Amino acid sequence: MENSRGPADDAAQKLGMYPIRVVAKQTGIGAHTLRSWERRYGLPRPSRTTGTHRLYDVEDIALLRRVQQLILTGTPPGRACSYVLTEAAHAPRQLEADARAGAALGGALRNPLVEAFVELCEECANRVLSEAFHLLGPELALTEVVLPALAELGTAWKEGRASVAAEHFGSTLIRARLLSAFEGGSRGEHQPVALVGAGPGDQHEIPALVLALLLRRRGCRAMFLGQSVPLEALCDIIPRKRPNLICLTASTDGTAAALVDTLLQARSLPEAASIALAYGGLPFGRDAGLRCRLEGIATYLGDDLLVGADKASALLSQTITAV
Repeated sequence: MENSRGPADDAAQKLGMYPIRVVAKQTGIGAHTLRSWERRYGLPRPSRTTGTHRLYDVEDIALLRRVQQLILTGTPPGRACSYVLTEAAHAPRQLEADARAGAALGGALRNPLVEAFVELCEECANRVLSEAFHLLGPELALTEVVLPALAELGTAWKEGRASVAAEHFGSTLIRARLLSAFEGGSRGEHQPVALVGAGPGDQHEIPALVLALLLRRRGCRAMFLGQSVPLEALCDIIPRKRPNLICLTASTDGTAAALVDTLLQARSLPEAASIALAYGGLPFGRDAGLRCRLEGIATYLGDDLLVGADKASALLSQTITAV
């Protein structure tokens, strides 16, 4: 039976591969139906262990969810599978074209947004933000417009081209919009829990808030803890919320070092022994030494928040196997 587990299954899960029972639980598609679709329609296309057990990756799960969307609109399963396979075959070229278009449009919107922040014009800033989210969608709007604009605003302040009031104004406006989107997003009530926040001493909570929002958009049960989350706060919340994953971010070299110490201490807590730990932030991309201290302890999510959200979502998916 495919529900049995062995060393090969455990090794595969560490590589982001999941057995059929996990995929059935994640998607709501029964194991019998998954086997039937594979046999009749050629989708999904799982790998096999040496024991011939099916193993699915995150792309397989994404394709299955796309099939589900089409079936809900009245498309027969066979036709839905055929359409999704054709769609997937053209996806790399389309994604590349979309990325180029998104980057170009994002670049055209960033400067007006920074100017609106510098001029303290709330109406202008909200207009640009609304246009960005409408034209690009939430994820590209965040990564191509919002975060780069805030980074440019910070640089302008350091170089004397913008006031500290402009930086605070821009950050406050963005934070309010993100919180509104976060509160209206999916809460993933029956999914594993992720705690997300800025590390100890770090006042820049927007990257952590974006990460939490992206996780909610992926159907995960993300809880946002805000800025400057100390070890004591984690010790308090872990036994009450029993999280499956803790993600912390840092924006400066000093707070990155404090984050490393916090995760090392958190790993030594008996109640956190089975919790997945992850971290991100620009300082870790610059300093390999910081990452080395957490090797084998926590997962580095990288500098790209979209990629980081995918990695964090995959870590959460792995925890389902322990249920």
